[in-house]
Amino acid sequence: MGRGYTAWATPEVGLTPTQYWPQFRENMKPNRAVLAVLVPVSLYALGCGEDVGACPSDSAGMTKGAGYDTVVVGSQVQYGGQAIINQSCANGICHSSAAKGEARHGAPADLNFDLRPVGESGVESSATTNGRTVAKLKEAEVRGLRERQRKVFEERNSIWQQVKDGEMPPSGMFAAFRKLASIFDSDELTPCTRVTNGYGDITTKASQDILRTWLACSVPIVEVNSSVVELPGSAGTAGYQYQLCGGNTVVPDGGTPDAGGGVVTVPVTLKDLLADNGAFGVYTCATCHPAAAPKVKLDLTDETKAYNTLVNDKTVICNGKPYVTVGDPTKSFLIDTISKADPGCGKDRMPLGQEMTAAEIQKVSDWIKGGAKRSTDKSLGGLNTGLDAGVP
Repeated sequence: MGRGYTAWATPEVGLTPTQYWPQFRENMKPNRAVLAVLVPVSLYALGCGEDVGACPSDSAGMTKGAGYDTVVVGSQVQYGGQAIINQSCANGICHSSAAKGEARHGAPADLNFDLRPVGESGVESSATTNGRTVAKLKEAEVRGLRERQRKVFEERNSIWQQVKDGEMPPSGMFAAFRKLASIFDSDELTPCTRVTNGYGDITTKASQDILRTWLACSVPIVEVNSSVVELPGSAGTAGYQYQLCGGNTVVPDGGTPDAGGGVVTVPVTLKDLLADNGAFGVYTCATCHPAAAPKVKLDLTDETKAYNTLVNDKTVICNGKPYVTVGDPTKSFLIDTISKADPGCGKDRMPLGQEMTAAEIQKVSDWIKGGAKRSTDKSLGGLNTGLDAGVP
């Protein structure tokens, strides 16, 4: 069954991981008095499913593999299970709080699992607590994260059962949500640094074990990635806080450090943006374009189709702009739709229910400014080679 809580108290802000997570898990113990008044509203809410088991942690709650292992997803640091849930269950549609009507594809309205860390726009201020710089999040952001964190915790057995049985995420048009290649294990002390290749699909035992352990360890989350947070991070209100990956923290695939400590990258092409770890691939944009949104004439399923619908099609989308005006990001509606809260013309910001980081938006802008090239174009020499190092 879903569980209530002994308390929904917050561990002291500014703690180290070994201090924070034991307090967090103590707050997540079941409360049968609360349980008695909970009203099931769906099969998920019934809490049916195979028990995820106990959290395999030591007395400090920080054993490697105990659900607190950091990963890099694009420019963000998350925990492994958190990233899997975001990718497979709540990637802008279905179990995303931003998904409405047809975009939920049958998912109950109250069953939202999106736990993507808050971006810079959700940071209200910063302060120093216990000698550590902590980002203060906007109240609505904290409340939303904690409500969804609680929902995932209550439904952990049901989630685990359906993933284990191969029922979720479903096959067919949502098969892309099973792919987790955009999630990379990272170093605990320098969490923006990749240490392995991307995760295997959610159908593999290794990825399922990561998810099960995370669910069993009380659903810990990274609550924010922000430039105000100092390495190696700090405890926040709903979870842990880490830096936003960028600057000189990561050397992307194919890049080499220059003499000044910066990074020289390979030229960006549309194929790079569509790759699993690219600005579009990280958010599995191809799942909705075209499969889940056939009315929108934008196909991101491969480089050729994406180029035809983004670049070759000069149809004005909004504000006198086509999706891409080669060489000019300011005249490209694609930039408006990924960077503005209200792009205009009744359009939603994309990715739906999510927010690309500044580094990811810059990557797309650099692609347009550099000539909107494909990987098959013979000449790539004119492209910008100073792309942000925080985006692979």
